[in-house]
Amino acid sequence: MHTRRNHLSEALLEEGWELPVEAEILKLFLEAVPECWVEVSNLETTYTWITKHPLVLLQGSELSFPELGLTVDLSFASTVHLSRHPEHEAVSRLSLVSLDRTEQWSVSVGDLCGKALEQLAENVVRVVAVNDLPRGVEGKCRKLCSCCDERRKKFRAQASGHPLYHLLCFSCLQMDPLRVDMKRKMCSYTTSFVPGRHELEGGRILLGSGAGMLSVDLPEVFHAVAKMAKVEEVRSTVLDTYNSFGERLLTLSQAGDSLFELWTTMAKRAEEDE
Repeated sequence: MHTRRNHLSEALLEEGWELPVEAEILKLFLEAVPECWVEVSNLETTYTWITKHPLVLLQGSELSFPELGLTVDLSFASTVHLSRHPEHEAVSRLSLVSLDRTEQWSVSVGDLCGKALEQLAENVVRVVAVNDLPRGVEGKCRKLCSCCDERRKKFRAQASGHPLYHLLCFSCLQMDPLRVDMKRKMCSYTTSFVPGRHELEGGRILLGSGAGMLSVDLPEVFHAVAKMAKVEEVRSTVLDTYNSFGERLLTLSQAGDSLFELWTTMAKRAEEDE
Protein backbone atom coordinates (compact mmCIF):
# COMPACT_ATOMS: atom_id res chain seq x y z
CA MET A 1 0.00 0.00 0.00
CA HIS A 2 1.51 3.34 -1.09
CA THR A 3 0.85 5.36 2.06
CA ARG A 4 3.82 7.69 1.43
CA ARG A 5 2.27 9.31 -1.61
CA ASN A 6 1.02 12.87 -1.22
CA HIS A 7 -2.35 11.74 -2.52
CA LEU A 8 -3.40 8.30 -1.34
CA SER A 9 -6.05 8.25 -4.04
CA GLU A 10 -3.27 7.89 -6.62
CA ALA A 11 -2.44 4.46 -5.17
CA LEU A 12 -5.91 3.31 -6.07
CA LEU A 13 -5.00 3.48 -9.76
CA GLU A 14 -3.00 0.30 -9.14
CA GLU A 15 -4.69 -1.39 -6.20
CA GLY A 16 -7.74 -1.64 -3.99
CA TRP A 17 -7.99 -1.86 -0.19
CA GLU A 18 -10.04 -4.40 1.69
CA LEU A 19 -11.43 -3.07 4.97
CA PRO A 20 -13.19 -4.69 7.92
CA VAL A 21 -16.98 -4.56 8.00
CA GLU A 22 -17.05 -2.48 11.18
CA ALA A 23 -19.62 0.24 11.72
CA GLU A 24 -17.38 2.48 13.86
CA ILE A 25 -14.62 2.59 11.22
CA LEU A 26 -17.09 3.52 8.49
CA LYS A 27 -18.78 6.11 10.71
CA LEU A 28 -15.47 7.84 11.48
CA PHE A 29 -14.59 7.93 7.78
CA LEU A 30 -17.94 9.42 6.79
CA GLU A 31 -17.80 12.06 9.52
CA ALA A 32 -14.43 13.22 8.14
CA VAL A 33 -15.77 13.60 4.58
CA PRO A 34 -16.63 17.20 3.56
CA GLU A 35 -18.59 16.18 0.45
CA CYS A 36 -19.56 12.91 -1.21
CA TRP A 37 -21.98 10.96 -3.38
CA VAL A 38 -23.89 8.26 -1.54
CA GLU A 39 -25.37 5.54 -3.74
CA VAL A 40 -27.61 2.53 -3.19
CA SER A 41 -28.02 0.09 -6.07
CA ASN A 42 -29.61 -3.30 -6.63
CA LEU A 43 -30.65 -5.37 -9.63
CA GLU A 44 -33.43 -3.01 -10.70
CA THR A 45 -32.82 0.45 -9.24
CA THR A 46 -30.15 2.94 -8.22
CA TYR A 47 -30.51 6.07 -6.10
CA THR A 48 -27.70 8.61 -5.68
CA TRP A 49 -27.58 11.47 -3.17
CA ILE A 50 -25.14 14.40 -3.29
CA THR A 51 -24.41 15.52 0.26
CA LYS A 52 -21.98 17.59 2.32
CA HIS A 53 -20.73 16.69 5.81
CA PRO A 54 -23.09 13.69 6.11
CA LEU A 55 -24.69 13.12 9.48
CA VAL A 56 -24.25 9.47 10.48
CA LEU A 57 -25.84 7.67 13.43
CA LEU A 58 -24.83 4.23 14.68
CA GLN A 59 -27.55 1.97 16.07
CA GLY A 60 -26.37 -1.60 16.64
CA SER A 61 -25.35 -2.97 13.25
CA GLU A 62 -27.11 -0.14 11.39
CA LEU A 63 -25.66 3.04 9.94
CA SER A 64 -28.38 5.68 9.60
CA PHE A 65 -28.31 8.85 7.53
CA PRO A 66 -31.29 10.84 8.85
CA GLU A 67 -30.86 13.70 6.36
CA LEU A 68 -31.01 11.22 3.48
CA GLY A 69 -33.65 8.92 4.94
CA LEU A 70 -31.23 6.01 4.44
CA THR A 71 -30.36 3.03 6.67
CA VAL A 72 -27.64 0.44 5.94
CA ASP A 73 -27.64 -2.79 7.98
CA LEU A 74 -24.07 -4.07 8.13
CA SER A 75 -25.16 -7.50 9.40
CA PHE A 76 -26.16 -8.27 5.79
CA ALA A 77 -22.87 -6.99 4.33
CA SER A 78 -20.21 -9.20 2.77
CA THR A 79 -17.12 -7.10 2.02
CA VAL A 80 -15.91 -3.50 2.09
CA HIS A 81 -13.40 -2.22 -0.47
CA LEU A 82 -11.93 1.16 -1.35
CA SER A 83 -10.97 1.57 -4.99
CA ARG A 84 -10.85 4.10 -7.79
CA HIS A 85 -14.26 5.05 -9.17
CA PRO A 86 -14.81 3.15 -12.45
CA GLU A 87 -15.78 6.31 -14.35
CA HIS A 88 -13.93 9.15 -12.58
CA GLU A 89 -10.17 8.81 -12.17
CA ALA A 90 -9.84 11.51 -9.48
CA VAL A 91 -12.59 9.98 -7.35
CA SER A 92 -12.24 7.17 -4.79
CA ARG A 93 -15.15 4.88 -3.97
CA LEU A 94 -15.90 2.92 -0.80
CA SER A 95 -18.20 0.00 -1.65
CA LEU A 96 -20.08 -2.38 0.58
CA VAL A 97 -21.80 -5.39 -1.03
CA SER A 98 -24.53 -7.57 0.49
CA LEU A 99 -24.01 -11.24 1.27
CA ASP A 100 -26.26 -12.32 -1.62
CA ARG A 101 -24.56 -9.78 -3.95
CA THR A 102 -27.89 -8.20 -4.94
CA GLU A 103 -27.30 -4.87 -3.13
CA GLN A 104 -24.48 -2.37 -3.00
CA TRP A 105 -23.96 0.76 -0.91
CA SER A 106 -21.14 3.07 -1.95
CA VAL A 107 -19.67 6.44 -1.01
CA SER A 108 -17.61 8.34 -3.63
CA VAL A 109 -15.18 11.08 -2.56
CA GLY A 110 -12.80 13.46 -4.34
CA ASP A 111 -9.31 14.79 -3.60
CA LEU A 112 -10.65 17.12 -0.89
CA CYS A 113 -11.13 14.04 1.29
CA GLY A 114 -7.39 13.25 1.66
CA LYS A 115 -7.46 13.32 5.47
CA ALA A 116 -10.44 10.97 5.57
CA LEU A 117 -8.62 8.55 3.24
CA GLU A 118 -5.48 8.68 5.38
CA GLN A 119 -7.57 7.82 8.42
CA LEU A 120 -9.22 4.95 6.55
CA ALA A 121 -5.84 3.62 5.35
CA GLU A 122 -4.92 2.78 8.95
CA ASN A 123 -7.57 0.02 8.92
CA VAL A 124 -6.65 -1.76 5.68
CA VAL A 125 -6.85 -5.55 6.05
CA ARG A 126 -5.51 -6.52 2.63
CA VAL A 127 -4.31 -4.90 -0.58
CA VAL A 128 -5.99 -6.26 -3.71
CA ALA A 129 -4.89 -5.86 -7.33
CA VAL A 130 -7.34 -3.82 -9.39
CA ASN A 131 -8.17 -6.80 -11.60
CA ASP A 132 -8.91 -8.95 -8.53
CA LEU A 133 -11.39 -6.58 -6.91
CA PRO A 134 -14.80 -8.24 -6.43
CA ARG A 135 -17.60 -7.17 -8.69
CA GLY A 136 -20.57 -5.33 -7.27
CA VAL A 137 -24.19 -6.29 -7.76
CA GLU A 138 -24.64 -9.49 -9.72
CA GLY A 139 -27.82 -10.38 -11.57
CA LYS A 140 -29.79 -13.53 -10.90
CA CYS A 141 -30.82 -15.83 -13.71
CA ARG A 142 -34.58 -15.81 -13.25
CA LYS A 143 -36.59 -18.27 -15.29
CA LEU A 144 -39.56 -16.56 -16.90
CA CYS A 145 -42.54 -17.88 -18.77
CA SER A 146 -42.53 -17.20 -22.50
CA CYS A 147 -44.92 -14.25 -22.15
CA CYS A 148 -42.84 -12.50 -19.50
CA ASP A 149 -39.64 -13.21 -21.41
CA GLU A 150 -41.08 -11.61 -24.54
CA ARG A 151 -42.31 -8.65 -22.53
CA ARG A 152 -38.84 -8.08 -21.07
CA LYS A 153 -37.24 -8.28 -24.53
CA LYS A 154 -39.81 -5.84 -25.90
CA PHE A 155 -39.10 -3.13 -23.33
CA ARG A 156 -35.36 -3.82 -23.40
CA ALA A 157 -35.48 -2.92 -27.09
CA GLN A 158 -37.80 0.09 -26.62
CA ALA A 159 -38.00 1.24 -23.01
CA SER A 160 -39.90 4.39 -23.99
CA GLY A 161 -42.93 2.16 -24.59
CA HIS A 162 -43.10 1.10 -20.94
CA PRO A 163 -46.09 2.60 -19.07
CA LEU A 164 -43.89 3.62 -16.14
CA TYR A 165 -41.68 5.65 -18.47
CA HIS A 166 -44.58 7.95 -19.39
CA LEU A 167 -45.70 8.26 -15.78
CA LEU A 168 -42.24 9.25 -14.55
CA CYS A 169 -41.75 11.71 -17.41
CA PHE A 170 -45.07 13.29 -16.48
CA SER A 171 -43.99 13.52 -12.82
CA CYS A 172 -41.13 15.78 -13.95
CA LEU A 173 -43.65 18.27 -15.31
CA GLN A 174 -45.57 18.48 -12.03
CA MET A 175 -42.74 20.31 -10.19
CA ASP A 176 -43.84 18.58 -6.97
CA PRO A 177 -41.56 16.37 -4.88
CA LEU A 178 -41.48 12.72 -5.89
CA ARG A 179 -41.20 10.46 -2.85
CA VAL A 180 -39.31 7.18 -3.22
CA ASP A 181 -39.59 4.33 -0.68
CA MET A 182 -37.38 1.26 -0.98
CA LYS A 183 -36.79 -1.54 1.55
CA ARG A 184 -34.39 -4.47 1.11
CA LYS A 185 -32.37 -6.59 3.53
CA MET A 186 -29.24 -4.42 3.65
CA CYS A 187 -30.43 -0.99 2.48
CA SER A 188 -33.68 0.87 3.03
CA TYR A 189 -34.58 4.48 2.36
CA THR A 190 -37.38 6.99 2.20
CA THR A 191 -36.40 10.09 0.30
CA SER A 192 -37.88 12.76 -1.93
CA PHE A 193 -36.69 15.14 -4.61
CA VAL A 194 -38.12 17.37 -7.32
CA PRO A 195 -37.28 15.68 -10.65
CA GLY A 196 -36.28 18.39 -13.07
CA ARG A 197 -34.96 16.26 -15.92
CA HIS A 198 -35.21 12.75 -17.32
CA GLU A 199 -33.44 10.65 -19.91
CA LEU A 200 -33.15 7.08 -21.15
CA GLU A 201 -29.95 5.05 -21.07
CA GLY A 202 -30.70 1.72 -22.67
CA GLY A 203 -33.55 0.23 -20.68
CA ARG A 204 -33.05 2.58 -17.73
CA ILE A 205 -34.85 5.85 -17.07
CA LEU A 206 -32.90 8.44 -15.08
CA LEU A 207 -34.68 11.14 -13.09
CA GLY A 208 -32.42 13.87 -11.79
CA SER A 209 -32.34 17.01 -9.69
CA GLY A 210 -29.63 19.02 -7.96
CA ALA A 211 -29.96 16.86 -4.86
CA GLY A 212 -30.05 13.35 -6.27
CA MET A 213 -30.84 10.94 -9.07
CA LEU A 214 -33.10 7.90 -9.40
CA SER A 215 -32.48 5.19 -12.01
CA VAL A 216 -34.99 2.42 -12.75
CA ASP A 217 -34.43 -0.55 -15.08
CA LEU A 218 -37.86 -0.43 -16.76
CA PRO A 219 -37.88 -3.93 -18.34
CA GLU A 220 -37.59 -5.40 -14.82
CA VAL A 221 -40.79 -3.66 -13.67
CA PHE A 222 -43.51 -6.18 -14.56
CA HIS A 223 -46.43 -4.89 -12.55
CA ALA A 224 -47.60 -1.71 -10.84
CA VAL A 225 -50.61 -0.78 -8.73
CA ALA A 226 -51.76 2.82 -8.23
CA LYS A 227 -53.99 4.10 -5.47
CA MET A 228 -54.94 7.32 -3.70
CA ALA A 229 -53.75 7.60 -0.11
CA LYS A 230 -52.55 10.12 2.46
CA VAL A 231 -48.78 10.50 2.64
CA GLU A 232 -47.72 12.68 5.57
CA GLU A 233 -51.31 13.96 5.76
CA VAL A 234 -51.33 14.97 2.08
CA ARG A 235 -53.65 13.28 -0.42
CA SER A 236 -51.30 11.68 -2.92
CA THR A 237 -50.98 9.18 -5.73
CA VAL A 238 -49.10 6.09 -4.50
CA LEU A 239 -47.67 3.63 -7.02
CA ASP A 240 -46.26 0.27 -5.93
CA THR A 241 -43.98 -1.44 -8.48
CA TYR A 242 -43.09 -5.15 -8.61
CA ASN A 243 -40.70 -7.49 -10.41
CA SER A 244 -41.61 -10.70 -12.25
CA PHE A 245 -41.77 -12.63 -8.94
CA GLY A 246 -44.21 -10.21 -7.34
CA GLU A 247 -41.54 -8.72 -5.08
CA ARG A 248 -41.95 -5.02 -4.38
CA LEU A 249 -39.24 -2.86 -5.94
CA LEU A 250 -40.18 0.73 -5.20
CA THR A 251 -43.09 2.73 -3.94
CA LEU A 252 -43.39 6.09 -5.68
CA SER A 253 -45.75 8.84 -4.53
CA GLN A 254 -46.55 12.42 -5.45
CA ALA A 255 -49.08 14.89 -4.07
CA GLY A 256 -52.39 15.19 -5.90
CA ASP A 257 -54.29 12.90 -8.24
CA SER A 258 -52.72 13.85 -11.60
CA LEU A 259 -50.50 10.76 -11.72
CA PHE A 260 -53.39 8.53 -10.69
CA GLU A 261 -55.61 9.90 -13.48
CA LEU A 262 -52.82 9.38 -16.03
CA TRP A 263 -52.20 5.81 -14.83
CA THR A 264 -55.92 5.02 -14.99
CA THR A 265 -56.11 6.36 -18.54
CA MET A 266 -53.11 4.31 -19.64
CA ALA A 267 -54.54 1.16 -18.00
CA LYS A 268 -57.86 1.57 -19.84
CA ARG A 269 -56.04 2.12 -23.13
CA ALA A 270 -53.97 -1.02 -22.56
CA GLU A 271 -57.14 -3.06 -21.96
CA GLU A 272 -58.70 -1.75 -25.16
CA ASP A 273 -55.60 -2.69 -27.17
CA GLU A 274 -55.67 -6.30 -25.93
